[in-house]
Amino acid sequence: MTVRAVHSGGEDPELSAAFMKTSMAACLLLRSKGFSPRLPLLLSAALLMAGCGGGTSAPQGGSSGVPQINVNAVSVAFGNVSVGSSGSQTIVITNTGSRSLALSQADVSGGFGFSTRGLTLPLTLAPGQSTSFSVIFTPQIFASDSGILSVASNTVTSPTLISLSGTGVQRSSGVLTVDPSSIAFGGVSLGVHSTRTVTLTNTGVLDLTISQNNLTSTAFSVSGLSLPLSLAQGRSASFAVQFAPNGAGLASDILSLAGDAANSPTSVVLGGNGLAPPPHSVTLSWDASNQAISGYLVYRANVSGGPYTPLTTAPVAAASFTDSTAAGGQTYSYVVTAITDTQIESLFSNKISVTVPSP
Repeated sequence: MTVRAVHSGGEDPELSAAFMKTSMAACLLLRSKGFSPRLPLLLSAALLMAGCGGGTSAPQGGSSGVPQINVNAVSVAFGNVSVGSSGSQTIVITNTGSRSLALSQADVSGGFGFSTRGLTLPLTLAPGQSTSFSVIFTPQIFASDSGILSVASNTVTSPTLISLSGTGVQRSSGVLTVDPSSIAFGGVSLGVHSTRTVTLTNTGVLDLTISQNNLTSTAFSVSGLSLPLSLAQGRSASFAVQFAPNGAGLASDILSLAGDAANSPTSVVLGGNGLAPPPHSVTLSWDASNQAISGYLVYRANVSGGPYTPLTTAPVAAASFTDSTAAGGQTYSYVVTAITDTQIESLFSNKISVTVPSP
């Protein structure tokens, strides 16, 4: 059967051949998609039917098979991915046609954090054969991102487009909780220290590490905290904070705990009041001498057994004496002698030891 194209100038053999070629390609496309050849194309019904052999058989000298690409997902949503880490999704490409599928190129456009891994091109897939590769999302900023993965092939529908989307978010991490978050030591005398306990707990979703602690005032110190300290999710550790005032008056500081926790650095507010030590005194009394005397001398030693140092430069008449120079926390030994009218001093009395409370 001969098919001719006719125009105003008469029959054109070259144009007739061109129309025949177009008809054959249209038929092939229609058969690969499973459609009837009755389409509103700018071709006459007679031309289409002639080119497709009546719509029931393949054109003479042509082929009945074409490659066809199928992907397991036309869109990939990565959701929230922490900045600095990566999310991965698998793409599977299958040749569902009856001819070899040639994959020639894969490009990502329109996004900043998307890439492919495991796809080596060019690649040929026989009918029914599949290949898989990964699409990676590595966000660089805290924001939403989107892109298009374009896969070029020898199919009539090439390129195949896969939409990509994801959001960069802050990295999930440990959260350090301190208890208490502030400590008021109150009044503490000079020369004395007060100690409180602080408990650290990881209330986050990942492990955390505390790498350093900082204090600026020498009145406060930390003990029992060995760094670096790692805390698994839900685990706790305790340490001590001490206040030893180095002067009278108010003192304050902030204990800063730094590490990789989401809320680092974490702080503990510290405060205390240094108090001047209260005055101390030791009052001594003894049995009066039954002899004629001019008075008594009082001696004190810082260690038991002496040596003794006189606390009075002249004899005291009363059978009692108050030592107002005693210091808190010290232990003293006291002895007394009697002085006659002729300035003869007796032997030491019996010794008495006194421990002054602190503060």
